[in-house]
Amino acid sequence: MTCSCCKSLDTESESSSSQLASPWLSAVTAKNMDKNEQSAMNQKRTMTMLILLMIPKVLKVLASQTSEAAHRIAQGMSPIPPDYRERWVAQLYDAQKAEALKALNAGWEIAGTRLPNPRVFTSIEEVRTPLTGTGDQFSQNDDFAPTLLARLFAFLLLAARLSAETHAKRIEKEYSKWLEDKTIDPATRAKNVKAKMDRLDKTHAEVISSSSTVWASNEGCARRYQLEGVTAFQWWTQEDEMVCPSCFSLHGTIVSLDGYFLQANGTLTVELNGAITTLKAPPWGVSHPPLHARCRCSLFPVIVRVV
Repeated sequence: MTCSCCKSLDTESESSSSQLASPWLSAVTAKNMDKNEQSAMNQKRTMTMLILLMIPKVLKVLASQTSEAAHRIAQGMSPIPPDYRERWVAQLYDAQKAEALKALNAGWEIAGTRLPNPRVFTSIEEVRTPLTGTGDQFSQNDDFAPTLLARLFAFLLLAARLSAETHAKRIEKEYSKWLEDKTIDPATRAKNVKAKMDRLDKTHAEVISSSSTVWASNEGCARRYQLEGVTAFQWWTQEDEMVCPSCFSLHGTIVSLDGYFLQANGTLTVELNGAITTLKAPPWGVSHPPLHARCRCSLFPVIVRVV
């Protein structure tokens, strides 16, 4: 397996990454590996539970939006309402918020178990210290102070915007297929569009729920590590047969605090047994998992010692 863009992380991070290759990095022992595997599994179980709780909420919103579009088609109107960029985004944002907050808390708590001497906090709400140098573009938005909770809300808002746009485009695409058939009436056209979208919405709800929950969990981990003084992170997979080639290529990769595993809008190309897999990073880049939809990876701290 070869990866064209992860041999030295990324060119823009080489200067910071080179510092991590110094001899004072502690070696990972077999015992620590076992602890990492167990910790990653525990995080996966928690995230699975939260994903399952979020899916019905997101699906309910998508189904409502699809029904609205079908109603408009049946009335002879264009399927997408003029205010969808505000209203649909708000609906998707609200559907994710509760479980994403729980995931953020869970990630924060899990991070504490991976640190040798973690500080004691009674809640995430206590952490109001501005966090800087995190490397995520959306944290630079003037509308959101770069604090722990604000970072989560900013991410959910951007994710909701992308999800709403994707949903609208899928509806429009399906609608255009049936629009070409002049032999059917608007009511039948609406029924056909809704039937197809009902199937697509189920998968879309799973992708949205998985991505936002895993992101929130690892964001909680990353910010806890940062507040505790950790200066480098390590990508960790579930190490089973379900790990994809792209995530496998990142397993064990280390980046500095303000580094990226994959730059914003960058691509990761991996070759495995002659098959090529290419992934494109989201607009905010990949500073921690997930790398893709349904990603199950975790973020671990790199604990250093002077020898």
